[in-house]
Amino acid sequence: MGPALRLPEWVDSLLAFFLILGFPLAMFFAWAFELTPEGLKLEHRVDGAQSTETLVEPESQEKGNTSDTTPSEASIAVLPFVNLSSDSEQEYFSDGISEELLNLLAKVSGMYVTARTSSFQFKGRNLNISEVGKVLGVSHVLEGSVRKSGDRVRITAQLIEVATGFHKWSETYDRTLHDIFAIQDEISAAIVGALKELILGEVETPTSTRSISTEAYEKYLIGQQSITKRTQESIEQARECFEKSLALDPCFLPSMTGLADALLLLSDDDICYGDVPLPESLALALPILDRALAQNPDSEEVHTSFSFYYHLSGDTNKAQFHAEKAIAISQNCSRAYRILGLILKRSGNPRALVVQTREKALHLSPASPIELNNLFSELPVRSRYSEAAALLDRIEVVEHGSVFNDWGRFSIAWNRGNLKEGLAIYAASNKLQQDRQWSSGLQLVLTLFGFGATAEELDLPSAFKIYCEYGYREDARRLWKALSGGTTADRIHVPEITLSLWHVQEGRYKEADLILRSIEQAQSDQWGILFDIDEYCLGARLAWFVREQLGDQKGCQYYEQKLKEVYSARLLDHEGVHKATHYIGACVANMDGERETAINELKQHVARFPGSSIKIFFDPLLQDMAEEPTFENIKHEAMDHIASEKQAAFDSGLLPPSNDLISRS
Repeated sequence: MGPALRLPEWVDSLLAFFLILGFPLAMFFAWAFELTPEGLKLEHRVDGAQSTETLVEPESQEKGNTSDTTPSEASIAVLPFVNLSSDSEQEYFSDGISEELLNLLAKVSGMYVTARTSSFQFKGRNLNISEVGKVLGVSHVLEGSVRKSGDRVRITAQLIEVATGFHKWSETYDRTLHDIFAIQDEISAAIVGALKELILGEVETPTSTRSISTEAYEKYLIGQQSITKRTQESIEQARECFEKSLALDPCFLPSMTGLADALLLLSDDDICYGDVPLPESLALALPILDRALAQNPDSEEVHTSFSFYYHLSGDTNKAQFHAEKAIAISQNCSRAYRILGLILKRSGNPRALVVQTREKALHLSPASPIELNNLFSELPVRSRYSEAAALLDRIEVVEHGSVFNDWGRFSIAWNRGNLKEGLAIYAASNKLQQDRQWSSGLQLVLTLFGFGATAEELDLPSAFKIYCEYGYREDARRLWKALSGGTTADRIHVPEITLSLWHVQEGRYKEADLILRSIEQAQSDQWGILFDIDEYCLGARLAWFVREQLGDQKGCQYYEQKLKEVYSARLLDHEGVHKATHYIGACVANMDGERETAINELKQHVARFPGSSIKIFFDPLLQDMAEEPTFENIKHEAMDHIASEKQAAFDSGLLPPSNDLISRS
């Protein structure tokens, strides 16, 4: 994650540029689309089913079973209980009861419990139990209703076997609110009893063991409902509710972790939702988490929240420790697996089992858009296209019309080198065009097709980054002058690693080294932040190159060894050969003067990823090969592929009849 922009870990997968779409883009697409009251309509529509077919067919890398949702016998999903109270505002209470039951059952050893993020996807949807069970991969479903009036509550619960639709158990409870935890304990005990023959070994029925005032508990439930909506406003509401809950009961652990999570989520980190400076959010959350850990060192909730805290603070080792501790305490802690996946991804360690960890998170929460999206992001970059397409099908079932589905189809097309299809997907998707989080792919394709001016209108700092990486030297110089004389905000949003690359390309090695050393000092983990910036190890490659130019042999040898370790680990990666593997292999071979090996690695990289591979020919570490005929031949093949895709886009009416020409030099 770059210190200046805090780019997400999937930068080179095109999920990183935050672009602003404007009037020039509307003019551009007017060539291929008709503007109607319903939005842009493609005149030459491309069949969506064809969007993953390409000109290049890499060797298969199908490794996993990411679409497998076969249920285990001792498995259950707790659906959100229906609110039957006369006041619709009481829905937080019925949701809270469902979540509390889910959390209790998740503590049962040997029982697989679907996470809240998946089971609550079915709230308000009219699906039968067999459909729900198939999507969630469970053998049993718990559903029910809640009616609350004053201090009286009626809870009805029923356990249904998915395969037969039979009710294995049902009960109705008429109690006061003071008995709410006792009701939850009775329901969980009844379910464990009904499923006991399916669970291996002796089973202890978990109990709530909580003592809290009714008002404090209700504030906590409202906070839980608000924080799951994941907007700045809702998280601020959650923070207030957790604070009120703790004012009434300072020792209520769930409100402590809820408040800490809310404070962290309100930070200005790129994976959060607020605008509070990250250091301030960290400082506010830490004493709360310390108090929670002292109160219960064996709480998976506390360790999961601590893991998120250290993930944001950049301490990968502590973040991983707490995530693994939470998982050891609770086998069903899907959030801990999710955070562990982020941690392993950010660590830069090529031996980290990122895909496996995200598959586990998805197994625990098979209908969660977050887990589906996280796992998907790992597959196209490993040429695992069939699995990626299967995940998109699941995302469409869970979240019909999701912008991520359009993005996913583009990602597959991009990684397979099908740039024309990628452009068609963007052009046909108003959501991709209008949501600046997802518009980066369009800017890249337009740039490679020669429409630099249109791409620049989307976002200047991002255009500068593309120009630096893809060899548009003159355009990079021109744009840097504009950025230098422009707003401070524009300059801030140029990542520091991009500035370092820019200095290298201009021969300013000392300036590049100063930036790289400042980045190095920001993180002291095993692999270091230079491996975290992107999966091509751009920072490490630049550090090696710069220190060689400056005569720093010790620093040069250090990064040479690290890059060789990365390459070796990538080659043995059973999760699939990553798109960065042969790229790094070419650089490592050239370091050792093994030109023939470097050429072979280069050929493999271009064959597997013909669209995005063009930037390798402008890498500083390979420029001493630029005059070799074989190098030039491979480069021209890659550029011919882009030219062919561009012509196909013209022929399909996706591009206007003229364009601004930008050149590499």
